Amino acid sequence: MPQLQFSEEEYQRLMERVYKVLDRTEELDHVTHHLMWEVWRLLHHGKVTEPLPIQQS
Repeated sequence: MPQLQFSEEEYQRLMERVYKVLDRTEELDHVTHHLMWEVWRLLHHGKVTEPLPIQQS
């Protein structure tokens, strides 16, 4: 997985955008809701806490 580095300003802007999406939880479908929380965890903690399940078609 590539390592991403953000300036503090870029990081804060990105987190604000994630929070705006999460504030609209009632408008999100179940998958999007969980995906956005995983993005938040990734950014906040610096790693994915649980691997996302891979869907096979």
